[in-house]
Amino acid sequence: MALTLLLVRHGETVYNAENRYQGQRDIPLSEHGRDQARRLGERLAAVWQDPAARLPGPPVAAYASDLRRAAETATLAVAPSAAARGALAVHSLAALRERHFGAWEGLTGEEIRTRFPGSEGPEDAETWPEVWARMNEALGAIWRQHAASPGGASPPPVVLVVGHGGSLRAFVCRALGVGQEHIRRFRLDNASLSVLEFWGSSLERSEGRVALLNDTGHLPR
Repeated sequence: MALTLLLVRHGETVYNAENRYQGQRDIPLSEHGRDQARRLGERLAAVWQDPAARLPGPPVAAYASDLRRAAETATLAVAPSAAARGALAVHSLAALRERHFGAWEGLTGEEIRTRFPGSEGPEDAETWPEVWARMNEALGAIWRQHAASPGGASPPPVVLVVGHGGSLRAFVCRALGVGQEHIRRFRLDNASLSVLEFWGSSLERSEGRVALLNDTGHLPR
């Protein structure tokens, strides 16, 4: 069994631009974030029309966190391909949400240092082990629905997953074969594209590989 994930972090929001903790607050994309998502969609549509393109796809399915910034990014990203291949429905998956940061949500780093001096983290936040567990549940749901045995020259099924910069890193760690202690050792930028490959007799016994990480080549510098 095998599966390829096109992993996308949502486009920019006003909170991102102001360096505020968003967590599970349902903040929509800013106009700049919508432009980022459109540019990503244009890139994906272009490479999927090129038989020689090295980027996997087109996807057989698309999933997004149920928070608006992710759902809107997914919708805008698949729109340019609709004319050539037909509309691709975006399935909402609440388990893909960002980490809940409790009392820190809505605050900047400076505000947190002022209000919670010496704090190592919000006491009412979701823990990283909790994030890891639900993200593994989300990956398992996608695997069970779409992983397939590649036949001959046929590549593994490709699924587009749009989520958040914190929680999506659990998928990358899983592909690298490392544990949750490494989840904060790298970053995923707004509207970035990553490619993860998984294969094995089951997800629990699968191996993984990161084929592309945090690519923002479709965005202006």
